[in-house]
Formats: sequence, C-alpha cells, structure tokens
Amino acid sequence: MTGKEIIKKAFGLQEVERIPWIPFVGCQGGKLIGKDAEEYLKSAEFIVAGIDEAINRYNPDGLPVMFDLQIEAEALDCDVIALVDPMTSQIGPDQFRQFISPAATEIFSFIRSKGAMGSFFVCGYAQQNIEVMCDCKPDNVSIDENIPLDYVREVCLKNNISFGGNMKLTVVLLMGTKEDCQTHAMECMELAGNSVFIKVPVRRNPLSEMKSCFFDFQKISVYLTLLTIFIIFWKLNQFSRFFSNTLYYGRFSLT
Repeated sequence: MTGKEIIKKAFGLQEVERIPWIPFVGCQGGKLIGKDAEEYLKSAEFIVAGIDEAINRYNPDGLPVMFDLQIEAEALDCDVIALVDPMTSQIGPDQFRQFISPAATEIFSFIRSKGAMGSFFVCGYAQQNIEVMCDCKPDNVSIDENIPLDYVREVCLKNNISFGGNMKLTVVLLMGTKEDCQTHAMECMELAGNSVFIKVPVRRNPLSEMKSCFFDFQKISVYLTLLTIFIIFWKLNQFSRFFSNTLYYGRFSLT
C-alpha cells in the first residue's frame, strides 16, 4: 500500500496498517538546503528543492505543498485540503453556527464534490466547538494540545469523522527529551487508535538530532515545525484583528 493510499484510508476512518507520516515541513525546507525563510519563500526553485530534500531525508507518506489560501489546490494535485478558522477558539457554538457553519459546510461540500478530502483544523482551546465543527461535515478534524484527544475521539467517531492531534508543543516537544517525545507519541497513539493522524510540531533541536527524531517517529507521528506554528498564529492574529475591525466599522456604518 502506498503512502497516498494509507493517508486516504486514514482520512476515511478506515483501519490502516500504520499511522500515516506527513511532516509539516514549512520553512524548515529552507533550513534543509541552507536557505533562510525569506530566500526560501520567494523562490519556487528553493521550495521545490526543500520539499525534495525533506522527502529524501524523512521518507514521508505525503507532504503539505504550501500554506497559502490563494493557490489553487487543484493545480497542486492535492488530495486533502485543510480549512483553518481563526475564530473557533474565541467564540461559542451559537456564534460558530451563525458566522462559521454556513461557509465551512459549503466549502467542505465543494471539496467533496471534486473528489478530494477536507480537514478542519483548529488551534487553541476550542473544545466547546468540536461538535459544531463536525456538523460542517469535514472528513477530518485536527487539533492541538489544548483539547483532550479522548474527547475529540469520542465526538468525531460518533460523527464518522477521522481526527488528529495533539502532542504537547512546549512541555514535551520544545523542553522534553527525544525519549519524552517518543513516550508521549505512543500515549497519543494508544489513546487514539489507528484511524488518526498525529500532528506534531518539531522540537527546537540541532539538525543532526532532529534527523534522528524524524526517523524514530517516521511511522508513528506527523511533524509541524515550530516556525510554521508561529507564522500561522501570527497570520491568524492579523486576520482576527481585521475581522474585528471590519465588524466594528460595519456596525457603525449601518447607523
């Protein structure tokens, strides 16, 4: 079975022979080829080289191609498209149903109509909204460490949706040892079972130790880089401010 087939089965909530390995390399691809983030992100040639190097080093089942809402997923031949909503951890279910559900449901329906799969990803404490996220009919719900994995498992399986998460970013991955990471990954897997993606940010290690960690986790977990997490939070914070200002000014423009 190919890596692509394993990923599609896991997203479809089918039993898999092993947990898919999909490192979220992000800007670390530049580090792999000796380029800084600015050089890397401004060059299609460097991005391709970084992704190729990540494939060679980590032997993944798949790789995110680009974190960019303005790129046509179809042109990149994507099988899975992830939707991230910046407000989910800051609002309750009622506000979610009012402002998020209609658009998110339509997006996942469209993704499905094109024969692709959709994942709903949320950062932060958003346990109150897992149920309504599932109501939007994604194929997968993915979380970070702020939501208990057993709770997400219960809700998602009840809705026939696969799920992903949720290794501890700071206490384990940043401050812990390689053995701490391995132990915690095993705990998550035992709790979640084989129909789950474990998405994991990379520890801030020397590259030689990082390579060792990647190969140790090759068949059990998925890595996000810390740098990518910081960039995502920064972008989401910008969007949240824009969204809040838009609502504020829009409210007064109507009076």
